[in-house]
Amino acid sequence: MIEPSEISAQQLLLHFETIDSSIELDTFLITAAQTKEIFASFNKSLFEDKLLYKLYLLPPKSGSFESIFLVSFTAVGSILAFSGTDVGKAFIRGLTGHEPIYWAEQAGAYIRRTLNTAQTSFQDIDFSEYSADLRRRIEELIISKIVEGFLSLSDRELLKIGLDFRKFREAYNAKNLFYMKCIEDKNILGMGFDEDHIFPIQRRDFPKLIVNLPPAEPDESPQRWRASLAELKVTSPNWDRYDKNRFWKAKDQNGKDKLFRIDDERFWSIADDGNIFPHIIDTMKVQWIFETLTGRPKDFRVIRVLKYNDTVIGQPLTEIELKEICSRYGEAAIDNDDELLDLQPPPDDG
Repeated sequence: MIEPSEISAQQLLLHFETIDSSIELDTFLITAAQTKEIFASFNKSLFEDKLLYKLYLLPPKSGSFESIFLVSFTAVGSILAFSGTDVGKAFIRGLTGHEPIYWAEQAGAYIRRTLNTAQTSFQDIDFSEYSADLRRRIEELIISKIVEGFLSLSDRELLKIGLDFRKFREAYNAKNLFYMKCIEDKNILGMGFDEDHIFPIQRRDFPKLIVNLPPAEPDESPQRWRASLAELKVTSPNWDRYDKNRFWKAKDQNGKDKLFRIDDERFWSIADDGNIFPHIIDTMKVQWIFETLTGRPKDFRVIRVLKYNDTVIGQPLTEIELKEICSRYGEAAIDNDDELLDLQPPPDDG
């Protein structure tokens, strides 16, 4: 298990000011997922998906509620190269408030403390033996501060830095969903980014950090996805979750054959534990999404299995969760919110 005391680990701490040191489970899951999406968006938009990293969640400390992400890089170089350019320096300075050299000094100080050395000057430390760790630490620190800055700054400030809505649309959308969920959870009073009980972002600020995104350009949204509930009679299951070449087959409530995948981790975990009991013809109640760009639904993906035969698997996803999942695949196209709660079959795909 990775510990926060390791040299190659940087914490991004989201500290929520709450009424009773707790938040709703959905709030925790959605804000964590959107933070992950912001990391992924910057990796795609700035570094061509070349950053190789992992995010870990650490348990919160008592007396508060903190989502503590541990950022661990498995390869280095891209952020340091970016920070050496004029554009990169301006970008990092705008989002973090400091030049890249400042974060290099902070990383050096961290390693000095970790090694328990007596030297006090960054320039006096011989990091040759630990150069890989130092480079990794600098990059982990910078990307964490970039995400922190993005969550903190207004759209006007971000646009001045150069984060336009088109290139960073996915990051802005994730930020919107993050703060929409914070608004929805009445228990959250504010938020900060360190262990101190100082919360610079207050509840009244949440709406100001949500952006009205313009319509996506066609090339940004090659797919349009919709979500609905469905009742299915399984005629050909596929219990090998890693077999991507063969689908599940079932008949929907209209008697139409459907091919689909199951992307519900909870369902697979229960199945792996032997707590799914198949019949000759199984019945399922599911929430799924499907692509409708051509007008004919295709690529059905079950994102939540609600019931399998007589076994209750999970609870329905909320509207905001469904929209967030649809947005991962392309522009969310949920035209009638009632369809998320009532059984509505997709258009006939022939």
